[in-house]
Amino acid sequence: MPTTDDLIALDDFWEASSLDAQRRLAFAARAAAYDPPAEGVHRLTPPSAPLALRPVRDRLQRLLAARRSGRAFDDTTPLRHRQVERILAAIGP
Repeated sequence: MPTTDDLIALDDFWEASSLDAQRRLAFAARAAAYDPPAEGVHRLTPPSAPLALRPVRDRLQRLLAARRSGRAFDDTTPLRHRQVERILAAIGP
């Protein structure tokens, strides 16, 4: 359960991070003045050569390597109208 001090601190945080007219103008000015670095968004340079990872040979790796997925489809039984409707409703907006 949050204490009164926690609630006051949370209120202070939201108040300090709100965008009033003055902060909005300052934010817009900083956004307009932003000059991205020429090399792109990331400033970290990649290593000169790919880093080789040593192979893992544990139980989980063996389990994942052995896993297979199989499916059998029955083409003699058509989907019912309600099934198609539910599939389309699940993928639609």
